Amino acid sequence: FETMRMLMALAALAALAAMPCAAFTLSSSPLLQHRGYRAPSLACSIARRTNRVCRLGVMKEDSVVDKVFDTLFGTKKEAAGKRALEEEHEEMFMVVVNDDKEHYVDEVVKIIRKTVGRTWKDSLDLTMQIGRKGSAIVYMGSKEDCERMSEALLQSTLKAVVMRDDEEGRKLVDATSSSTEARTSVWGEKSFRNGARPRVTLIGGTGRVGAWTLRELFKFSQGEIDIVIAGRNEKMADKLKRQLEGESFAFGGREWSTMRTKLMGSVSFEPISLSDRESLARAMKGSDLVIHTAGPFQNADTKVLQVAIELGITYMDVCDDQDFAAKCRELSQQAVEKNVTCMTTCGIYPGLSNVMASSLTRQARKDSFEPQSLRFSYFTAGTGGVGGTILASTFMLLAEPCQVYRNGEAVKLEPLSMERSVDFGEEVGTRRTMLLNLPEVMTSHQILNIPNVDATFATAPEFWNVLLRGIVKVIPRKLLSDRSFASKFAAISLPINRLVDAIVGSSAAIRIDVEDKNQQTLSSIWYGRYLNQAVGVATAAMAMELLELQGLPAGVFYPEELEMIAPGREEVFLARASKDGKTNRERAADAAAATMEGR
Repeated sequence: FETMRMLMALAALAALAAMPCAAFTLSSSPLLQHRGYRAPSLACSIARRTNRVCRLGVMKEDSVVDKVFDTLFGTKKEAAGKRALEEEHEEMFMVVVNDDKEHYVDEVVKIIRKTVGRTWKDSLDLTMQIGRKGSAIVYMGSKEDCERMSEALLQSTLKAVVMRDDEEGRKLVDATSSSTEARTSVWGEKSFRNGARPRVTLIGGTGRVGAWTLRELFKFSQGEIDIVIAGRNEKMADKLKRQLEGESFAFGGREWSTMRTKLMGSVSFEPISLSDRESLARAMKGSDLVIHTAGPFQNADTKVLQVAIELGITYMDVCDDQDFAAKCRELSQQAVEKNVTCMTTCGIYPGLSNVMASSLTRQARKDSFEPQSLRFSYFTAGTGGVGGTILASTFMLLAEPCQVYRNGEAVKLEPLSMERSVDFGEEVGTRRTMLLNLPEVMTSHQILNIPNVDATFATAPEFWNVLLRGIVKVIPRKLLSDRSFASKFAAISLPINRLVDAIVGSSAAIRIDVEDKNQQTLSSIWYGRYLNQAVGVATAAMAMELLELQGLPAGVFYPEELEMIAPGREEVFLARASKDGKTNRERAADAAAATMEGR
């Protein structure tokens, strides 16, 4: 612990030393640019971000900081224009913005504040109105002014129309707000244990990964689902329930159009302990699917999977540990005997990355391109906005020797060794990656039958990569592998990580490369702006596959086997799982075209 305190003190000093540089580079930060932050100093930008999270997270009244920002940056153009027109008795027009089901809450708030000149609070209230009702009046003035404002909003990618401010125009706005789209059930003619809606138990549902998975599954299912949030934090479960019922945002608050998705089923909370089989069985009882998101998975047992198999319930997890994945696979025969379908390592990486590798390998072999090498490369800005659990998992992974495959043989290498430069595309650029022990190396070698496989990882800023190397060299492996120590270390590190996240953002990228014996390469790249949401999207996408595809083979499977057990569903999954970023299909096609020209 003395060593840990020393490392954290050094990290804090380095962060303080970096602040002057950070203050000058704020304008180029993707996160701050995206959110419209033009702070004159680092301290001001952090205060603004903190205030934004508070505003979007718990919907409090305007704070003092909020009022300061409105005074500095808000112009209230619309109110002044309206008063002037009323004095001149001119005909009034209005600009109406309609929901497009594409933008995030913070994007819309930023556009309305910047373009219309509304205050921070007004912009947020209007955004919420658009999300809940489908449209809102954002500006009023003369016809000429409204047309200019509408054009500006259209250029900012919002759907804006000009209407006359009269009884007929107001009726049209009200009709848009109150209209509901007719639709059929997302589940069609399928039946589940409790009727027409599936029941899903989320183990660890109050954590960050669990909460994002819950939200994305809610969207994919169009609210036609019964959810059991199984965890320890009943207060957070209540917040999530209120969010799904359309009353508030639990944390983050980026899904704009989701607000009108109605909860057709039920949401309940069930307290559990991962070591108590009875509490796990109680939470799972009557469910059609169990999603295990309660990490860290390093040095963990498979009790959740065992209980699911005993109860005959379909199972999936977001495991990121090679030993845990292998232990799950060993239970495959028990799953067959109970006729249960189970899948492990179903997050984003591993998870989405495994299916990307499978799809790319299949594409290569279809073109008579036999892969001899498979490389997984990952990038995360800061912590990616994830919680302490994933940070603890990263620390524990640093204690593990990295298994790679060379000519079909397993080889153990030191963590963070084998550095290489990887081009993640225009959004991220070229990054220096380092070796990490990840389960997709083992699973892809086994399932895709590729003799050379490895996985490397990079983060930003570069200081974090240096600090990770320092941790590996200074802290004993036995201590790093201890779950209690890793969790405490993560808790201490988290505030500093959050500070850095405010500067560098929370984006993520995946690059998959397959190479043949002539060193010709076929590549696929995925990029997402928010890692925490992308994890939820990928996990929920696999959950939808398991819920939709009734009658799947029994056993414990890896994501690379999706196409084998459900032909034709690989592309369906990829389309869903990559919706938050640049899709695998687009990038794979672009990369394939460029590579095939070289061939």
